[in-house]
Amino acid sequence: MSEKPDKEYSTEKEQITLADAKKIWKEMDETKYSDELIKVVVDAASIGAEIGDTPIYTIANALTAQTMIAYNQMIDEKISKAKKSWGIY
Repeated sequence: MSEKPDKEYSTEKEQITLADAKKIWKEMDETKYSDELIKVVVDAASIGAEIGDTPIYTIANALTAQTMIAYNQMIDEKISKAKKSWGIY
């Protein structure tokens, strides 16, 4: 059973123009977390561990950073897959 594409992010050729697809990819890319923000969260986890902060806060910061990185990777993969469907590599 094939999954239906997510209409919000679908950029299959039959549904929209390439210009529309590029606009969607740009909007998606703009939702990603900046490297600077991720670094701040990673640093907070590192500093918390160094000073003996409550373990739950250190773990929470580390998991937050991991989630931010995973989100960015997901967006990159969606954009890459959509571009390949258009023959753009």
